[in-house]
Amino acid sequence: MSKYSVGLQNAGSYLVSGRPFVARQSVGSGQEVAVTFPFVTKNVIIRIPQAPNSARNTVMPAGGAAIFLSPSLHAKGSGKIFDGSGFGGAGKDFAISWWLRTLDPTSGNLITYFQSGSDNNVAQANPFQLSFDSSGIKVAGTNSGLSTFTNTAHNPKDGNWHHMLLTQNTGSLYLYINGNSGGVSSAGNITNVNTFRFGWNGGGGNDSLVWDETTAFNTGFDQDDVTEIYNSSEFFNPRYHAKSSNLAAWWTMGDTSGDRPVPINGLDHAGDYDYDVVVNRFDSVATGAPRNLTAVFNSVAGDWVKGATGPFTSQTTGKLRVHMLSTGSSPHGANIIPNKHYRELQGYDTVITLPMKTKELYFTGVGAQVTFEVIAELTNIPNGRMYALTGSGIDE
Repeated sequence: MSKYSVGLQNAGSYLVSGRPFVARQSVGSGQEVAVTFPFVTKNVIIRIPQAPNSARNTVMPAGGAAIFLSPSLHAKGSGKIFDGSGFGGAGKDFAISWWLRTLDPTSGNLITYFQSGSDNNVAQANPFQLSFDSSGIKVAGTNSGLSTFTNTAHNPKDGNWHHMLLTQNTGSLYLYINGNSGGVSSAGNITNVNTFRFGWNGGGGNDSLVWDETTAFNTGFDQDDVTEIYNSSEFFNPRYHAKSSNLAAWWTMGDTSGDRPVPINGLDHAGDYDYDVVVNRFDSVATGAPRNLTAVFNSVAGDWVKGATGPFTSQTTGKLRVHMLSTGSSPHGANIIPNKHYRELQGYDTVITLPMKTKELYFTGVGAQVTFEVIAELTNIPNGRMYALTGSGIDE
């Protein structure tokens, strides 16, 4: 008479030897994803990893350091950044988001400079720009036809991290701070944007501004899109955004060795018009293949760009639920959540271990997008030998 272990179709112990399986994925709030194993598992570890948390700090004691981010082409030398297509203008909506922290702000100093126009010159007059106002962030653009407006929903001069998002959406411009537009906007399209210049206080002063996780999309964002990428102030993987097919660039500001310059004498600069590689943009969102390089720019001796710590230190909103069947499975999948047939994780570096045999697991996001890792020890038993799991503690 044949003997069966739980859930397995006649598999001898000689098949249970072990092989590794590793997957990393993100799941949005209210969404469910499945991880299917090629062989039946012996043991599964599920982990919410520590969020990538490197950032770039533009330090400007003399008033000139900046980070140039170009979604098109860039050429080294002469301060030129060439326009491949750019953003802005009629029919060319866009969204660019980033995290910002002020370390030594002075009212009125320039935060972010968006290079506009068609002559590709770094020193172009009358740029479209964002600067500090007494109550928030002021948007102005003398060559764009925009009216000046200020988002007062949050004032990012408090030394804390804030999420910023600027979007041209159906012909109007909006600035969101921590997911809130402050109810203000400016009607009309801006002129073509070649390059986003982060930092830069050419008028002097003692500024230090830290940047992290910058993304550019070639489509406009509405409130739902903004809320999604803000992600309750927790780490967000833009490849899983609802508009990820429009993701043009993702600058992580130092999370990997390929997206930061090589320090020179401990600092990321070596003189005037110093172009060092900071990050790559995507040739394909699916593959993440590098295409065009961008640069660090330094114009005044003593200014530099250096490494810093990013904003993602805790996770208190997003939760990950792990269950053995899909909530949409028949006939009892709807019982899984209300009857609490799941294990729940929350917090960076949270880990659970499941010493179980299965061919698949399901993951549901709660509250915010959560990035997680699955590390499994597999047997040599093909997953087709595994019975479908059901019953007590699973979906009853």
